[in-house]
Amino acid sequence: QDNVPFPWVVDPVHKLYHLLGGLFFPLICYYVSGAAAMAIFLCMASVIGFLDASRFVSERVRVFEGAYFNWLSPLFRKEEAGRISGATYYLAGAAVTTILYPKGIAVLALVFLAVGDVAAPIVGGWLGRVNVFGKSIEGAMGAFLACVGAGFLAAMLFHLGLPQRIIVAGALAATVVGHLPLRVNDNLTIPVVS
Repeated sequence: QDNVPFPWVVDPVHKLYHLLGGLFFPLICYYVSGAAAMAIFLCMASVIGFLDASRFVSERVRVFEGAYFNWLSPLFRKEEAGRISGATYYLAGAAVTTILYPKGIAVLALVFLAVGDVAAPIVGGWLGRVNVFGKSIEGAMGAFLACVGAGFLAAMLFHLGLPQRIIVAGALAATVVGHLPLRVNDNLTIPVVS
């Protein structure tokens, strides 16, 4: 533990995958038409969701799953071997968000998911002292600040034309939803609610 440069970052490869992979979705959402983004995300969610769910039904898929999770193990959490993976919820969240909202809002919501869901456990692991619902308030504050910063940057880079209050309100919603102990995976709830 002493030789690790950032000991408070648990699962650093997973966090990097979540951040960089997650930023892929707002880029697609921005650079292709709304209908094309919906189609891409729905197809991806359907394929990954089917493979993810079918491994609990078919022995053949379980063999594939063993290889899949062993090969890509740094990208997944250990507990995902026995349940639907976060990737399925992430893709579903991207699909639902692009269906429900105009492009600018969808881009912003997907940025909040990519950035806030990574910032919270990193800041919480580093500075966290006060826990509410099993997560640190400091982590939530870090997620909020990261979402606000990323939101303003995304609005500027992508010329989203959104008022500042919308960006701050969305960042706050993403933070609150990410912190609450909801039964639904936050990869789905954060973009849809924020």
